[in-house]
Amino acid sequence: IWVGTSEGLSIIENEKIIKFTKEKFLNNETIYKIIGDKHGKIYLGTSNSGVVIIDAAEKDNYKVSVINTSKGLLSNYVRSLSLKDEKLFVGTDKGLDLIVNNRVEQFPFKKNLLNHQIMDIIEDEGNLYLATQKGLCRIVNGKTEFHTLDKNLEINFLLDLFVDKENNLWIGSYNNGLYRMRDGNFTTISLDEGLKEKFIRAVTQN
Repeated sequence: IWVGTSEGLSIIENEKIIKFTKEKFLNNETIYKIIGDKHGKIYLGTSNSGVVIIDAAEKDNYKVSVINTSKGLLSNYVRSLSLKDEKLFVGTDKGLDLIVNNRVEQFPFKKNLLNHQIMDIIEDEGNLYLATQKGLCRIVNGKTEFHTLDKNLEINFLLDLFVDKENNLWIGSYNNGLYRMRDGNFTTISLDEGLKEKFIRAVTQN
């Protein structure tokens, strides 16, 4: 089990917690996101080092590589990652990047997302949804659609996305509770509906 913290990376194995120390620069990093692929690679979204890739296929012989601004990334501050069909979408505080075969690639709608903080990314039935500080972005067939939920920018600051078994999109916000998008319509669930807090960091379903 790989665990990202505000002070680097740890591994839980055989009920022991081991600090990942192969690369010392990670000790000072906040790890915002961790995902893995079928080839044994672990991808980290970090606070200052961009995307860190750990090849964990060979135990005790981890190979670490970094993709950052010097290699074309928009920013080294990475909050979100999404991997599908060897394409790694990277959400930064300056927009969206795409990494293919360890290289930053260009894509048609990239310019539409510049200076957006991409807090979360989720793919559903060919649609790519982005939680940003300016609301919800939906990308379909290379086109971007923005859904502004309120004129108040704090309310539009979105943090988390989740698609349930009935294909409802749930959206956690910074300051206005939880949204549900069904058939293009939004429903708000906040203090008036019984939530104890308006800051929603994570959503899932059992």
